[in-house]
Amino acid sequence: MLKKNIILTCIFFFLLGGVYLKEEILFVEKQRVSSLERSVIKIQNIKRIKTKYGELAFDKKWKYTHGALVVSKFKVDQFIKILKDWKVQDSIFVEDSREYFNENEIKVIIDGEKGERLTFFVGDFSPLSNIFYLREEKNSKKVYLVKDESVYDSLYQSTDELPFKKYKRNIGVLKQFKTVFSDTLLVNQLQLNLTSILKIEFKSEFQPWFDLDIQHKSISRPIPKPLVLTSLEEQVEKLFGRIQVLNILKDKINGLEEKGVITFYVSQGKKVIRYFQFKQKENILHFIAEDEKPFLFQVDFKKENPFDIHDQFFWDKRIAYDVDFNELKKINFDITLKGKSYKFIINDLDTFEVTSEDKRISFISATHMNFLFNLIFNLVDFEQASYVVPSRVLIEKDSSIVIKIFEKVLIIKLKDQYIQVYDKKEDLSYYFKYNSKQIGLNFFSRIIQTRQESH
Repeated sequence: MLKKNIILTCIFFFLLGGVYLKEEILFVEKQRVSSLERSVIKIQNIKRIKTKYGELAFDKKWKYTHGALVVSKFKVDQFIKILKDWKVQDSIFVEDSREYFNENEIKVIIDGEKGERLTFFVGDFSPLSNIFYLREEKNSKKVYLVKDESVYDSLYQSTDELPFKKYKRNIGVLKQFKTVFSDTLLVNQLQLNLTSILKIEFKSEFQPWFDLDIQHKSISRPIPKPLVLTSLEEQVEKLFGRIQVLNILKDKINGLEEKGVITFYVSQGKKVIRYFQFKQKENILHFIAEDEKPFLFQVDFKKENPFDIHDQFFWDKRIAYDVDFNELKKINFDITLKGKSYKFIINDLDTFEVTSEDKRISFISATHMNFLFNLIFNLVDFEQASYVVPSRVLIEKDSSIVIKIFEKVLIIKLKDQYIQVYDKKEDLSYYFKYNSKQIGLNFFSRIIQTRQESH
């Protein structure tokens, strides 16, 4: 039995060796890395990279030689860094190199600033030795065994699969050369400098149309007093500066529905972009196209869709007080619960301890008071109301709590998905998105405990 196992083992290694002897055994046995390892790309300053799938050239900045897509310098620099980490481990001479270029044979031309040129073909991957094959155009019988020693940032399960992951990454880049280096920020593809915008016109199916005059700090729709506009530049950056390009199409696709138009006015003229939706089963895909440009950008808005915003997006929707908070030494306020009023005072604004001389009160909940003041002072979860509605009256008997403070009467109502704060003086209702179920709709009833309740 032992003899049989030894024979089988010898046969196994003989067969395995037969596979290796084709070319990898030379690589495995020699392991002369220190003398054989060298860079495939020796050109120091690369100025042009070309494949049959696309071409990049450097002239003050990286550009596609065909097409108007804006190129990301960061992406090109990262790819050049990867190319320069391709290291030759060994080479073999063959009569016919086609067997090493069955699945892939991608021609790459690289030019340097001093007129240097390197033309080579990237071939298949060898899972036995974790290298890929490469040959130069000038010598088709000499095949290089190349190892990618670059950094790989994506997740992988084991180091054994890492070389193939890198290879697939590189092949993917070479085959998508026409678009893979494009900048993923929409504003960069539109070549739109957000700080140079003078005016924006918003038109869509979803919200009332309005114009935003950034230059003169005004908006076409009225704002109820005492509310004002927030920082328009910051909101424009938040609205447009984060939109990511997911895909780039050369032609429009059937089934697109136009939903809105935004026009940007700058000192040199104007730029018009159109918004399209494409319904794909249960999903809606979002596309943006610039007038008179051939590309259709599939986008991810990340947060706000600029074609579906109300003009209130540019309002400062904090509850307004005619008070200089820096001059405050103490705060006096009244709270009404279940038709009964109680007086309170905060003597130390640093500790923010709420006290009362009302003998009916046996306990004041700091947790509930903190929540109340976070709400009415626009802190933590309540920095801005989601929207503000004039004359949405709340009467005290329908309220969760009423607070009189700084000559204001604020009537507050907890609802399932929001909190309504009605400012009686200004006749405005502020709506804050909040899941009130997590604290309970009777939350404010526990803000104090009276002596009657204690008994």
